[in-house]
Amino acid sequence: MTKISKKDLSKITGRYSERFNEFGDDIEKTLKPGSPEHYFAQHCTHLAGIDLQNKTILDVGCGLATYKEFLDSQKIKYKSYTGIDILEDFIINNKKKFSDCDFFYGTLDDFAESNTNKFDVITFCQVFNNNLSDTDNMDLVQSQISLAFSMTNHMVSCDFISNYVNYNDDFLYYYSPESIFSFCKSLTPFVSLQAAYSPHHFTIFLYKDKKL
Repeated sequence: MTKISKKDLSKITGRYSERFNEFGDDIEKTLKPGSPEHYFAQHCTHLAGIDLQNKTILDVGCGLATYKEFLDSQKIKYKSYTGIDILEDFIINNKKKFSDCDFFYGTLDDFAESNTNKFDVITFCQVFNNNLSDTDNMDLVQSQISLAFSMTNHMVSCDFISNYVNYNDDFLYYYSPESIFSFCKSLTPFVSLQAAYSPHHFTIFLYKDKKL
């Protein structure tokens, strides 16, 4: 199973740590998630994947817990929310803001070693956007999706930057929707891909059974 290298991990955490130290709990400046409209559309797409009523949620790469804030703004009555992130500053910040939730500092692999519970829904939002230099992006994606799928009761959702773009940024990695879809179909016959919300992004949904 592929894990992110220490070199890539250090590069990513260093970048976001600098931003957090400068801008603090400012989503737009610290995370740079794109326009508010795009971020909202992306969250809505994840939300549309399954009815979250009374569901347990694991948010991998939770950042500043923006997905939790989105769910709360939509008055979603989920059962519990747990966030994981590789940046300790984010986790410390989130624990202060959201005392009713659980947060874990580390990777999904780290979390899986100590966690025995399964979650109804596992979400990756903008986790795989970085172009890694010391880790194969596709190998890592496949390992992370496989691990997450073994930890869920119902669904895993992940979003990606599509290779159907008319621009290029060396810091970003562009994925083939067809390749991601094909891999996910090797894990489960119940797969859905949504690309209508953005010309340059897509979200994949993997279900244990037919969509609830």
